[in-house]
Amino acid sequence: ETSPNCMCSVLPSTENFLMEVPMEELAEELTILEANRFRRILPEDLWGLRFQKPSESVAAVSKNFELITNWVSSTLIRPGTWKDFVRYYKQFSKLLEHLLALRNYSSAAQVCFGLVSPSVTRMKGFINKLPAKLRTLVDKYSAYFDGRKNFEAYRSLDHTHPSIPFLAVHLRDLVYIHEHRDCEATLDIESVRQEGQTIMKIGVYLDSTTNYTGLVSRHRHISVALDLISLVTEDELYDRSIELSPVRLKRPADEPRPVPTLRRRSATHCRSSRPNERSASPTDSISKKKMQK
Repeated sequence: ETSPNCMCSVLPSTENFLMEVPMEELAEELTILEANRFRRILPEDLWGLRFQKPSESVAAVSKNFELITNWVSSTLIRPGTWKDFVRYYKQFSKLLEHLLALRNYSSAAQVCFGLVSPSVTRMKGFINKLPAKLRTLVDKYSAYFDGRKNFEAYRSLDHTHPSIPFLAVHLRDLVYIHEHRDCEATLDIESVRQEGQTIMKIGVYLDSTTNYTGLVSRHRHISVALDLISLVTEDELYDRSIELSPVRLKRPADEPRPVPTLRRRSATHCRSSRPNERSASPTDSISKKKMQK
């Protein structure tokens, strides 16, 4: 059972297979599960922006994307020591590497977004404990799913079949085609052609696209454990992140620093600190003159 004090409801079994199952085999298992979901998507599910009111197949892909991303973030934030954080972070980075090698860009994006979620990246004290080489590697992989330059880095990746696409990019292309079609034309042939080509490029409904015949499911209990994961809200994740790595208030850059002030010493402080020595008075100078005479 999950501890009532734990803010995330991830089953302990998910942590067990994360540390016990080799990451290559876990990547293969996730790829088999994701390929089965994508294979159910049909062209009519994407045509005419129907995915904005998603069919059951598209909704299943979207739900799983959110689930895995949330699982990665909540697993990283759950441990109470930086050693556990580093241990899980290394495992997820290995998993990400194997997913990219399998050209499973959908699951790779899920893991990547979990690693770079705001609740995780704000924990600078934990992040700085990571090896520099590991941070550089994750930054490189996360750049593949960066939306700048119209996802140029993702589009440059190897999309040889079999592969599983990062669906959000291609759905974005379909939205762009509809927003820029000729509204005055009764039938914009060019837009229809572009939309058809984009759906064909996704190729998710073709068995050859997601047919990973060389992969064999070795850990069927993983799919059961993942199905039982409950989502943790972003507020809960952030609150837990604050508990592990409290916010340290910093002085704003534009705020001037206080100028140190020097206290003026009083007349009494100017006198000698010796107890038997007193300060000279006007009568002392007069008496000295009389003695000289």
